[in-house]
Amino acid sequence: MYYLGAKAATPYLHWGLAKRHFEKMYLYYDIQVQVYQNLFSPQNAPDFIIDPLGEAGKIFETLPLARGQYVYLEKFKIYQRKEAPRPK
Repeated sequence: MYYLGAKAATPYLHWGLAKRHFEKMYLYYDIQVQVYQNLFSPQNAPDFIIDPLGEAGKIFETLPLARGQYVYLEKFKIYQRKEAPRPK
């Protein structure tokens, strides 16, 4: 449903595979840099971060520069980039 007519903006489409990278993010600075570059650099920033498990908040705590780029839409359980079109 979320992916219909959309394309992946980052290498983190499958949470089961990406989870290992995010779990180590808090331990290693170089992984924090990779996550920031993959998720929040201007050329890679996704319009939406689908977050049904509530994991993205931890990422925003670790990467505060990214927090200002997104707003949380409780109804949809997603983060929307401030410049992205609003979901219906």
